[in-house]
Amino acid sequence: MPFAYFQRLTRRQQAIYLQSDGIVAMRLPEAPRLQPLVTALARALEGGDRATTEAAAQRLLAGLARALGAPPVRLKVLAARPHADWGELHGLYETPRRGGE
Repeated sequence: MPFAYFQRLTRRQQAIYLQSDGIVAMRLPEAPRLQPLVTALARALEGGDRATTEAAAQRLLAGLARALGAPPVRLKVLAARPHADWGELHGLYETPRRGGE
């Protein structure tokens, strides 16, 4: 079921949304090689240190991107989720600006 904003999307955006929403599984090549990175992230989260968590998450994300043939992604972990009266922001996905960032 599409979210409320679905109707505000263009036809092309709706098609992309529906195609993406239809993906129920993705094969992760060499998944066992990433397990130590998952374990390291779990430990970092348990420790509660933002910088350690960010570093562990970045290593896992780099491994996932490589395994899937995706371009590298930079991750930033905040001390708390941004929120307002509309709710919490669970992720903010930004593309780099031209000429760097």
